[in-house]
Formats: sequence, C-alpha cells, structure tokens
Amino acid sequence: MGKFWRVIGLFLLLLAGTPAAADYKNDYVKAQRAVEDGEPAEAIALLREAISENPTADERVRWYGQRIISYVPYFYLGKALAAMGDCDAALDAFQQSLDGGVIQELDEFSELNSSVAQCRAQTIDVSGLVANATEALDDLLSTNERYGALENDPFLATEWSDSWAEGLQQSAASYASLRNRLRTAEDERDASAIELVIAAAEEATQKMTGNRDLALARSQTLAAEAARRVERRREAASQQLREALAAARSAVPATAPDASLEQLLSSLTTDIARAEQALANADEVQMQTGTQALASRTRQYQEAEQRWRVAQQDIAQRTPPDALKRVAETYFSGDYAMVVELKGSTSLEDRRARLQLHLFGAAAHYKLYMLSGERRTEHLRQAQESIRTIKSLDAGFAPYISAFSPRFLEFFRTTS
Repeated sequence: MGKFWRVIGLFLLLLAGTPAAADYKNDYVKAQRAVEDGEPAEAIALLREAISENPTADERVRWYGQRIISYVPYFYLGKALAAMGDCDAALDAFQQSLDGGVIQELDEFSELNSSVAQCRAQTIDVSGLVANATEALDDLLSTNERYGALENDPFLATEWSDSWAEGLQQSAASYASLRNRLRTAEDERDASAIELVIAAAEEATQKMTGNRDLALARSQTLAAEAARRVERRREAASQQLREALAAARSAVPATAPDASLEQLLSSLTTDIARAEQALANADEVQMQTGTQALASRTRQYQEAEQRWRVAQQDIAQRTPPDALKRVAETYFSGDYAMVVELKGSTSLEDRRARLQLHLFGAAAHYKLYMLSGERRTEHLRQAQESIRTIKSLDAGFAPYISAFSPRFLEFFRTTS
C-alpha cells in the first residue's frame, strides 16, 4: 500500500468518531482506494452508500482540517462497474458524472472519456457494424461498376476520357482506401472508425449515383441529337430520291421503239418500283444508293434512246442546209451573239432543220444568259421560247447529248 493510502487510513481511524455527515466522504475515499487496489465490488458498495447520502458532485469538498478533495462519486462508480464487466451500468454512471458538470474541470475527465470509449466498443455489436460497412462498400463497388459500364455507351465513348473517367477513378480510389480503413478498424474493434467508413461509403455511393444519372442524361441528349441528324439526312436523301424518280418517270415512254430499248425500259421500270418502295421505309444509305442507281439507269436509257433516234434518220435527210451548218459552226466556235443574229435572219423550209435552228438559238441564248452572271433575263426568256417552239413542233424531240452541256440538257428537259 502506498504512503498516501496509509496516511488516509490513519485519518480514517482518527475520524471514526466524527458525525455521520462525514461518513459519505469516508466511504468515497475508501472507494477510491478500493478501485486502485483492484477491489471493484467493495468500491461499488462504498460508492452507493456515499451517493445515497450525497449524490451531488463537487469540485472542492473539505474532508478534514484543511484537506480539500474533489467529489465525483459517479465517475468512480463507473470505473468500478467497468472493471466488473458491466459496461451498460458503467456508461450510465459515466453519463451521470457528466451531467453533474464537475468532472469536465478535473484531470479525471480524460480518463472518463477513455473509459467511455472502451465500454462503448464492448457494448456495440462490432460484427454487425462490420457487416453494415461491408454492405455499404459493396454498394459503392456495384455503383462504380454500373457507372463504368457507360464507357461502352456509343454516345459517351468519344467524351468519356475528358468528361467522365476521372470521377470513376476517384471513386475507385476511395473504395480501396475505405476497404483498408475497415480492415484496420475491425482489427482494433474501433466502432467509431467503422461508423465513419459506413458514412463515407454511403456518401461516395450517393455521389456516384448522381454522376451516373448525369452521364445517362447526357447520353440521352446526344442520342436525341444524333436521331435528329439522321432524320435530317434521311429527309435530304428522300428529296434526292424523289427528284431522281421524277426524272425517271419523265423519261419513260409508253412503249420502247425496239428490243434493245425494251430491255433497258424494263430495267428502268423495275428501278422506279424499287425507289418508290425505298421512299417508304429505307434508311439514308439505302436511299442514296437507290438514287445513284436510278439516275444512272435513267441516263443510260436516255442515251440509248437518243442513239436510236439518230440512227433512224436517213443520212441524206440529216445533211443540214448550208445556212444551218453556218449557224452550227458559229455556235461551236463560241460566237453566241452571232448565232442569235444568224437565227433571226435565217429561214429554213425543212421541218427538222427548223428544229435544229431553234435548238442552236435556245442554246446560244442560254449561254449568253449564263455568261452575264444570270442577270440578262431576256436571254433566258428567249431560250425558253425557242424550246417551247421546238416541243410544240415535235414533243419527242431531244437534243443530242454529246453536243450540249448537261446543264443545258437539264434546262431543255424541264422547260415546258
């Protein structure tokens, strides 16, 4: 026994005859000695006696003479109960000591906090906390995996590295760190640390869920934009296909003049039917392919028909008059103004020659219109008038394809 407690024992003997009012102090001091000596059961009995007489804590209590002690019976009761293994009762005693408002000013306060932490660790179901923390971490891992799967989203793939990958990397690092923290806290049976792991995992999961929602919303926006682009391209392709169909239909006569043209006409008619079907349900690429095939088949047929018409003309009949030859030579020399002048002063009896004269006049006026930057509209009107005259004389007349530009040929075809 230490010198202090021998002195205390001596004073207790001397005070044996003091009034009962001092007994709670004696019981308190004896209880302190019992706690220090490892006799918690005796300390508990003494402290309960002292508390029954005076439950109020006091920072300064006169014991004997000028001897002043601090009176915190619930603190020592908690220590004794904890030593007996009754942590639930010990925590109640520690709380009553805190409620007294005295222990906070004493050196024993840090010891009380330490004892409270130790008792809580024993009373809390650490295994249950670990299970909860494991579940929270599993939720985080699952959320990370669902988020990571968006890397394969066709609309997010191009911006994944710049906009979305960093959040996943940070969350994955958090997951690994929290796993390590949980293992350490479990080994140390540190309930507070385990609870912090749970809170951090839940916060990280919530953040990643929000990030995933943002990524999904971005994907939906990009998908809608892509769908609009596809629809616009499909509309453009559809328009081109409709134009090709119109050109093909205008090129199809009721009957073809011979067997070779009959076969081309049959193929063209088949392509027209396919194009009409494609307008209803084909995609952009199929429409573009159909347009190209139809336009090629139409031109193929027109050229074959043109060759047939030329072949049917008698060589002698195709020998142009000198006046028409002069107009043609002037046109091909590029003197379009002179062609216009010669046409106005030339009179031809032969019907086919007059058609050709009007054709060169129309072509010359059209050239002059184009050379003016499409400003001299009188040339455009004269060209249209000449073409109308030709078509009124011969509705089936068509310019020789190799002699004139594709643009003029299209102008001739569409003028009515």
